Amino acid sequence: MKKCPKCGYKNAIDANFCSKCSEKLESTTRQLKVKKSRRVTFVILALVVLVIINLSAIFFLNRGDSNKQGHDVAETSTSKEAKKKSSNKKDKVAENSSDSSRNLTVNDLTPAQMAAAIIYYGTQDTDLNKPMEGWVDSYESGGNITIYVTRNDNSKLARPGQNVRYAVAKAGDEGAVMKTMAENYYTPSYTIDTDGTINYYGLYPLEPGTNIVKTTKSIKLTDVVKYIDMSKVDLLAERIDIQDVRNENTGNLITEEDVNNSELLRYKALVFYGIKNFKQFKILSGAPKILVVEAGDSKVNVVPDQAGGTLQIYHMYTSPDLKTPERYSFGYHEVGKENADDFIMATSNDGKDKQIINIIEVITFVNENGGRSALDGINIAIYSR
Repeated sequence: MKKCPKCGYKNAIDANFCSKCSEKLESTTRQLKVKKSRRVTFVILALVVLVIINLSAIFFLNRGDSNKQGHDVAETSTSKEAKKKSSNKKDKVAENSSDSSRNLTVNDLTPAQMAAAIIYYGTQDTDLNKPMEGWVDSYESGGNITIYVTRNDNSKLARPGQNVRYAVAKAGDEGAVMKTMAENYYTPSYTIDTDGTINYYGLYPLEPGTNIVKTTKSIKLTDVVKYIDMSKVDLLAERIDIQDVRNENTGNLITEEDVNNSELLRYKALVFYGIKNFKQFKILSGAPKILVVEAGDSKVNVVPDQAGGTLQIYHMYTSPDLKTPERYSFGYHEVGKENADDFIMATSNDGKDKQIINIIEVITFVNENGGRSALDGINIAIYSR
């Protein structure tokens, strides 16, 4: 077929003019010559290009070998500037990410950050429509926070997690007392289940009629991480000190549960505290037997071996709803004097005002001064009027 150069119509191979537009057609021989000439020209150009590429490769390879050592050490100022701009750009992108919490995972958190995240979540308005009990005070105190990792009395917990409780306490001068408070549920705490569920506990929230501490809320740690403001969590993490007290020798220590379950142990602890801290109670030291007479009205008379003493420990009733430890006052009566029935506060050995002592302070003092074994030498008999 012979194609018309004007209208494109395909004519017979031997036609001299286009059957459609009458345009004169080139002869077949000339068309073949033109096509052949074009193929030859293309082949020549391709060969020239290949020769140029090979020569250039040889030139640059030789030059690269001679300058290889200098190239490996040196870096152009343009390259340095480009890298610097790239680095600044990355830093700016990281800085502008939304608190870095949106893409944060649990595995990214340090132990202090994890504790801070859990505390921070506890202070926020949750689906309970209020912050969880006791957590705001720890967060807003502004001071350091100690997390005690403990197994003390974990059997009370409705959800004990992995039998490890994290008790949150504000650090202060009375560090040992705060530790005992934390271990006996007078500060907020939490446990972590094997599936990463956080179980929050408030201030000693016992189930009515039971000895089980109920959870305030349970939530997955992954959901906590999604919720938190990481900038605030980082600041809070700087205030946190984690102390693992699981390996402490607890066999000789007494707990609040111990004194609640044993009237004899409670009176021994109170008498021991009185002997060591109040001048009037020193008379009990070394007594072969001490009589504790329950006189009613939350009062007990403490008598050394029926010798007719005047010491008295007054139990100040505390409603369980207040979630505070039981409190006691140590005092005496002046026998044979006017107004002998008046209760007079005992005088402390160090001159400090110790009119009201809570049971946690008593327990802490006992544990710091010999623990359970220190009470073995106190022989007490209990009588009720």
